[in-house]
Amino acid sequence: MKISKISLAILAVSAGFASLPSFAEKSDGFEFHGYFRAGSLFSENDEFKRSKFPGSKERLGRLGIESDSHFELALQKNFENEKGQKIRIKTRAGANNAEYATNQLGANADAANSEIGMIETFVEFEGVTETGTIWGGKRFYGKDNYIFMTDLFYTDMSGTGLGIEGVELGGNKWDFAYIASDDSGDTEFWGDSNNIMHAAHVGIDFDGVELHAMGKYLPDNMIDIDGQGNSEEYASSGFDLTAIFHSESVFGLSDKGFTKYIGQMGKGLGAGQLLGGTLTTYNTYA
Repeated sequence: MKISKISLAILAVSAGFASLPSFAEKSDGFEFHGYFRAGSLFSENDEFKRSKFPGSKERLGRLGIESDSHFELALQKNFENEKGQKIRIKTRAGANNAEYATNQLGANADAANSEIGMIETFVEFEGVTETGTIWGGKRFYGKDNYIFMTDLFYTDMSGTGLGIEGVELGGNKWDFAYIASDDSGDTEFWGDSNNIMHAAHVGIDFDGVELHAMGKYLPDNMIDIDGQGNSEEYASSGFDLTAIFHSESVFGLSDKGFTKYIGQMGKGLGAGQLLGGTLTTYNTYA
């Protein structure tokens, strides 16, 4: 019986994961991380009823206060062998606020406020290559450039894929990644729920200046506009560019803080709410 090269590759990967315990000749520990917010917002103007929720998260004046409860629980297992090679298995569970936003407003403590889903499930390999960290799976990616008070993400390239971070080339650190993303079947926004947006990301760090480029492709980007078979065609490809300058002062006036200067441009799938982003739930509703 002939075995194709693809089958051999799958067998090799399966064998690699099956032999993981033998690789982990010594354990580097277990990590637990988390985040939660809980509260009840009400106002005297509404006779101490719950404050209005829709749109409140994106207003500049909310000062970081959010009217919904949320939690994330991140578990990470680390392995290291005698050669110094490391494996980190990362998972993150979180409240499903996108689908159950009304329940997340509740002030009670029963199970109705506990809908949960897996946000991240990915693995990192360090020491396999001379420099850099190889990763693969479903993860947050590039979400560290944002304005907290308004939840505005300049870059949010999250999704499922694989890549390498921090690989040294020409004296600088580079990131390379392929990321697949979708809208979780919400056909009201992006048409065919089987559609996957394919994105390729390249980033470089010049020790204080970051440059990011992302090319995107979404096949058959058609949306039913009236429910009667009439559709409208949107961009099926695009790109965006992001430049970030890190300053260790607040607009040059004080050294007690930092400032990020960010410039972006994009076309097609790289413009609008997808500027610097993939098809995440947040970007879909932005």
